[in-house]
Amino acid sequence: MIRFLFAALALIGLSACTPTTTVVYPENYTAANCFTGTYAFDLELEVPPAYGQVLALTQHARDRDGIRTVCRLVPGANPTPFGQGYPIYSGEVDGGRDGLCVSARTSSGGHILSCAPTSQVRRAMNAPAGTRASTIRLSQWQAYGG
Repeated sequence: MIRFLFAALALIGLSACTPTTTVVYPENYTAANCFTGTYAFDLELEVPPAYGQVLALTQHARDRDGIRTVCRLVPGANPTPFGQGYPIYSGEVDGGRDGLCVSARTSSGGHILSCAPTSQVRRAMNAPAGTRASTIRLSQWQAYGG
């Protein structure tokens, strides 16, 4: 009985060490519009080596209300003629009414963000598929706390 009491007290003491908050990274979230609609354009990312290894990529939509997470960015089965492509679908950018952002969790630079405005998204959607104009390249990154 005394052993049971000590075991129970030890368990209670250990439970005080359990964290009470959970960190949820955006790459673990999927919105209803993830992978919806028709193929719209390809996305290319150029993350400078100074940021280190890219650990995770998350796609976001940007509208007048701010930035919201869409889904984890998944590379396409085949690279584009210009590099590794990530296919973007019309539902993910509200048919061209939203801008596009990508956040990258990196080994040396922390969490960074790069965005393309709505006008660039519309141009890429209206360009003939497979052309340079139908691909958005994100290369300007800034710190991101989201």
